[in-house]
Amino acid sequence: MDDQGQSKADLRRQLRARRRTLSPAEQNRRQDSRLRWLRAALDRLQPRVVACYAASPDEPATASLIDHLTAAGATVILPVVGQGKGLPQRPDWARWTTSEQTQSAWHGLSQPTTPPLGPSELTRADLIVLPGLAGTPGGARLGQGGGWYDRALAWARPAIPRWLLLNATEVLDRLPGDPWDQPVDALVTELGWIDCPTDRPGPDRPDRPAD
Repeated sequence: MDDQGQSKADLRRQLRARRRTLSPAEQNRRQDSRLRWLRAALDRLQPRVVACYAASPDEPATASLIDHLTAAGATVILPVVGQGKGLPQRPDWARWTTSEQTQSAWHGLSQPTTPPLGPSELTRADLIVLPGLAGTPGGARLGQGGGWYDRALAWARPAIPRWLLLNATEVLDRLPGDPWDQPVDALVTELGWIDCPTDRPGPDRPDRPAD
């Protein structure tokens, strides 16, 4: 599928509408399938600190992934995006402890109620798991439109893996792009793992998980 001719706004509307058609049972099935691929890669990478996200109802779910990471002893940090109508210009992070210590935030997201740690907290991350609406095998990512992650990733250490969680139908041939868009290193869907040959440094990307 080639979406280079569509605007980002039009493509976001189309992709969000498609996500809303998925039943909770289907979303759970896809979460379980993605987690199978993620576990294989995490066993090799063994990250100590992971920047993740608490998924909104329409996003690829992360609850099982966060549970797996914390059970393995990893520290999980989540975005702090505020509770207003727009995203804050200054990215921020907080440590995840339990689902009871989260609150509703921008765009239906959940964020921790633990103290904000500032944008530089991302420098501690050994792995970044990102949300998005679509991605390409070349490493392009289409986010929600606020530019939060494009700003936040400026604080990440070079070569730290960036994995984008998607539904398989959201892997597109091309995407409309802007110069400030940040690339990802892998797409993880319910059907499998796609390594992205980006120009970022990083021999530490994990091998593709086995079936």
